[in-house]
Amino acid sequence: MGRVNRPGYLRDVAAPARETLAGALGAAHQLPGRAAADLLRAAHDASTSGLHVAGIVGAVVFAGLAVWFLRVHRRTRRA
Repeated sequence: MGRVNRPGYLRDVAAPARETLAGALGAAHQLPGRAAADLLRAAHDASTSGLHVAGIVGAVVFAGLAVWFLRVHRRTRRA
């Protein structure tokens, strides 16, 4: 527990936690109970949120391409 009070310790722990979910997991192992749980919850929420955004963007792009394809395909059938 004494390591947490060292100046700059939290900054050292936070740097990898900002990069990846694995970094957050590794950083959580170095923190005391409540702080580790809070960090893991925040990392999980951020990861889930990112996946939702990526899924929505992918669905919009897919729908746009489907509409475009149907329009192009309809024009080529008439010609």
